[in-house]
Amino acid sequence: MSHSEVQGIAVNVSTVAAYLKQITHTMGVRFSQHTQVFRLSEGLSNLNYLIKDGEQAFVLRLNHKGSDGFVSREHELNCWQLAAQAKLAPKILFVSEDRQCYLSEFIVTDKPWSQQMTASQSHADATQHTLCPDAEQRLADLLLGLQSLPLPANHMGLTGQWQHYLQQLALANDALKASSPSSDTLGEQQRWCRRWHRLNEYEQVVRQAISLSDSYLIRPQFCHRDLTPHNLLHADGRLFCIDFEYACASHPLFDLAVILQTHNLSSMQQQRLCDIYFAQQSNLKPNAANAMTSISSLYWFYSAAWALLMAAQSLAAENKPVTQALTPYQANDYFTWFDDYLEKAIDISPSQQK
Repeated sequence: MSHSEVQGIAVNVSTVAAYLKQITHTMGVRFSQHTQVFRLSEGLSNLNYLIKDGEQAFVLRLNHKGSDGFVSREHELNCWQLAAQAKLAPKILFVSEDRQCYLSEFIVTDKPWSQQMTASQSHADATQHTLCPDAEQRLADLLLGLQSLPLPANHMGLTGQWQHYLQQLALANDALKASSPSSDTLGEQQRWCRRWHRLNEYEQVVRQAISLSDSYLIRPQFCHRDLTPHNLLHADGRLFCIDFEYACASHPLFDLAVILQTHNLSSMQQQRLCDIYFAQQSNLKPNAANAMTSISSLYWFYSAAWALLMAAQSLAAENKPVTQALTPYQANDYFTWFDDYLEKAIDISPSQQK
């Protein structure tokens, strides 16, 4: 494998080659000098590559270390295995000893789901054109399939998730205060602190949304918790999940909320999706649809907290060599996402609407 055979933007060839050697030693898979590496995507917490060698094709995923502080790789892999066994996710073929590299089967997809289904706004527009006429049924099938999976060992309720973020953000705030920022980074640290204080202003709003959502809960179920269009593959008329970093036993409404907030579905499709899902949902009390606005706002509040935590890690790593960087983006990128996520959370929060 050489630089000329790597397609896309800046790939660490030596890192990829080292993991391919591990795979060869562990699995007995042989990669020739004609092996090609194609950039598939760069997620907010990982890099994905298509590895092709003749008729062999795999997906190699490299995890960003910045996620390790709040992601259990053991739990992630356990949830991924549960979904793969039910044919709702690609099969895992190899996991490196440091848990920074995964190899999985390559699923030949139709037109990328993210290209046709990513919403341009936080809500679908009732007048928008339906890009995928059967999308709601395929999404419903996926949701019901995940619902039927065994409960994973890790459990994270709505309150636990919020408390976890607040604890991590408080630690990040203390770490930033204890650091000795340069004149270049002092302004960014101040911008971080202003956003942290702003998020804390909505503590009561978040608590009210959690309370309402939990009032309709009977029992938790398997939840992916990040079912954005970028984490779904469409092949042969069905959907597969990838990226199980946040999967756990959690609130049954959360996955539905993520889909409704991030997918390009018409209002009619949204309603049909909800009708199908609630008709076959035994883990929620009647009229649980009344909590959809609240739990949708929680998705964006949690996303804002995540972006702020990643911004703190980016700031902490700014004085380190590039090879030790913990996050794939700069603090300013995460600030932009935080502002967008918080605005969406406030916009749809029931307690903020008159």
